[in-house]
Amino acid sequence: MLTHDGMFVLQAGNADPLSHEFFASCTKTLEEIFQIVRPYWVPMFSFGLPWGFVIASKKEDPLELEQEDVRRRINPSVLWSFSSSRSLCPSSLLKGRFKEG
Repeated sequence: MLTHDGMFVLQAGNADPLSHEFFASCTKTLEEIFQIVRPYWVPMFSFGLPWGFVIASKKEDPLELEQEDVRRRINPSVLWSFSSSRSLCPSSLLKGRFKEG
């Protein structure tokens, strides 16, 4: 269950402008449930196209969060990394997408 100040993140599929129907549908569906919905995409080189995600919230706009707020909110059990020094986790994927303090 999502807490009152929680945020929901959905992997929403292909975000290519020529084939974005599912991505758009996911966004519209979440807009019926949440007050704040922010779709975004990242380049997915292994697929050769942009891949979409949607962050939704009842209370706070994720674009207004400070980077430290994001780090504090992420449950450490969901973070993982490669055996190399390069980390692949939600906070590193979203770096630069939030207002810097």
